[in-house]
Amino acid sequence: MLTLPVSNSKFESGIIFEFDTETAIVEYNILNNISSGVQFNTRNLTVVSNCVIRKNLFSKLGIGGGVGTAGGIMIISEGTENAIITNLDIYNNTITVEPSKPPYHAIDLGSIDFGSGTGINIRNNIATGFADAWLTAGNSTNLRNVVVTHNDAWNNGNNNLPRFPGGNPTNYTYSNNISADPQFVSVPGNDYRLRAGSPCIDAGVNVGIPYLGSAPDMGYIEFGSGGPLPIKLLAFSVRENNGKNLLQWTTATENNSDHFNVQRSSDAQNWSTIGTVNASGFSTTEIRYSFTDGIPMKGMNYYRLAMIDKDAALEYSKIVSISARENTGLGITFIDISTGANTAILKINSIQAQSANLSIIDVSGRTVLNSGIQLQRGTNTITKNIPNLLQGIYYVKLFTADEVLVKNALTRN
Repeated sequence: MLTLPVSNSKFESGIIFEFDTETAIVEYNILNNISSGVQFNTRNLTVVSNCVIRKNLFSKLGIGGGVGTAGGIMIISEGTENAIITNLDIYNNTITVEPSKPPYHAIDLGSIDFGSGTGINIRNNIATGFADAWLTAGNSTNLRNVVVTHNDAWNNGNNNLPRFPGGNPTNYTYSNNISADPQFVSVPGNDYRLRAGSPCIDAGVNVGIPYLGSAPDMGYIEFGSGGPLPIKLLAFSVRENNGKNLLQWTTATENNSDHFNVQRSSDAQNWSTIGTVNASGFSTTEIRYSFTDGIPMKGMNYYRLAMIDKDAALEYSKIVSISARENTGLGITFIDISTGANTAILKINSIQAQSANLSIIDVSGRTVLNSGIQLQRGTNTITKNIPNLLQGIYYVKLFTADEVLVKNALTRN
């Protein structure tokens, strides 16, 4: 939680990602009385890829004096306007303003006149009070595969509609959105839960996270969930220990706590419980807990805690992650894509002889190479002729039966 007693007279930023940002997850945060919620600051050919922003409350956002950025979730260009945005999920956030100095936009996908954005999903959000369009982009002609569904945009400018100055994105879905008072419990009291008559209850679409009722609610918290549990979690971490993953967490206070379910995922989307640790029940002093995952999965392992009290109420911790590097069997150590020679040269390390598939894709999504290859144990040098290569960024995808690697590379003459 980041909250100020009053809005700063200048600009007060929340969470900022500088330059390339891949596989970032921002969830279960409360940021109040600041200027911006989440910013991605981009420069030349910055990549923002596979990021998720969900279940956050950005409340009483306000424009400050001087130079700065205000808004909910923003992609900022520091002059180059050529960021590469792929697979960005924004859902179940509540984004509101300080009425005396409202920012212009709740979600700004940025100016990408010379870049591109694809695979952007904006669902189940509540955005209220913004001076202009709640959702915008500087030049949407470079956006494709954008889905905007089941959001409540209320009391915003531009008639509560998105604004895309360059025209709607290619393959654009805008459906099942509403413009209605979300009926928060108490805005002066900073209680942005939903009242019983809220039109946002059971009005969302299933995005794979737990919900009550017949469908998910819009916004950051489900109606009837009762708010956060009376468990204050100070720290949660994971580290490798002799081939096993050791999870450790500390609570500051507990009241009526019952147990912790330790959950694991390979993609931070689909979760399974791998163990249970009993909670103390009642405590006013720090208590330390631990759990060992004796058989981690290959590749990335994501973990979270389901904190459950004696009344069966549930709250999730933040997500921590660790890569099981000792199990990784593939590595791309060198990529050279030449437009002058129309060739791609790669060096690939493999711990065993195995078949693989190699694909090279440009930023528009066009596949310029799709080829099966045979890897030998050790370092492999792969050379492929690719006619009519254009200058720019290409994505190199290598996958076997067990692993998938994706890297990007900039061409040379």
